[in-house]
Amino acid sequence: MNNPREGAQAVPTSESDLLVYLWGISDDEDWIRANSRWSLDTARVFGLAPRLAGIGYDPRPLDRYEHKVLARLFVLRELLQPLPDSQIVLIMDAFDTLFLGTGQQIVATFRNQKTQILVSAERAYTYQWAEYRHKFDTIDSPYRYVNAGTIIGYAGALRYLAQTCIAYLGQGFAHGNDQGLLGKFVFDTFDTPSFVRLDTSCELFWVTTRDAEALRESPFRNPVTDTRPLILHVIGGGREHAQLYREIGQSILGAGDPPR
Repeated sequence: MNNPREGAQAVPTSESDLLVYLWGISDDEDWIRANSRWSLDTARVFGLAPRLAGIGYDPRPLDRYEHKVLARLFVLRELLQPLPDSQIVLIMDAFDTLFLGTGQQIVATFRNQKTQILVSAERAYTYQWAEYRHKFDTIDSPYRYVNAGTIIGYAGALRYLAQTCIAYLGQGFAHGNDQGLLGKFVFDTFDTPSFVRLDTSCELFWVTTRDAEALRESPFRNPVTDTRPLILHVIGGGREHAQLYREIGQSILGAGDPPR
C-alpha cells in the first residue's frame, strides 16, 4: 500500500473550527472505545481528538420505534444545542471509519463544497424509500445515494436537520431508520445544494459500498473519482471486510508523522 499522506498538503485553516464526534450510544464506554480503535488511533495520527456521542444515553423512550438507531437523531440534537451556529461539526460512525487528513484539510475541503451540510454518498440505495430514488438517479456519479454514517456541517444547519428528521417521525415515517430519514431530508432539499450537498466526487468521504476490490488495490485514492478522500468509511469493516479495514488502519498508523 502507498503512503496515505502522499500528496497531502496542509492548508491555512484553523483546526479549532472543527469538532469531531464518533457515534458511541452505549453504557459501556470501554466497549465502544475498543471497537472504535482504528478510527480513534488514525484520528490521533492527524492531530484529531474525536469525542464519543451518546455514551450513557437512555434509549428507552425510543422503544416504540422499530429502529433503535434513531437515537442518533436525538443525541445529535442534544449535543448541538449549546454550540454556536457557525461551529463546524463532523459526526460519523466509529467501528468502520479511518482518518486520512488533518482538521485543517477536512475543514478546507468542506468549505470548498460551498454548502452548509455535506453528506457522504455511496453506490447502493439502502434503507431508504423507493419513492425518493428518482431524484438521486439524475446525479451524474456512481456515488449518488445518501449514506448517514459520515456527515459534516455547520451546527445551525445540522440542528435543523436533526429537528426535521425527528419531526418526520410524527408524519408517518416512524418505521424508518436514520438513513431513511436523512434520505428524505436530502430529497426534500435536493434543489438547494448551497444548503445540503452529497459528496458525489468523494472529495472528503469515501463510502466503500461495492468498492472492496478498488479499496484493496488503491486504499488512499479513489480510482473511480480520482480523488484522495480524507475519511474512509469501510463498509463491512467490522464484519466481512474486517481484515482489509485493519490492514489499512495499520498502514496509516505506520506511515509516520502527519503533514505539516
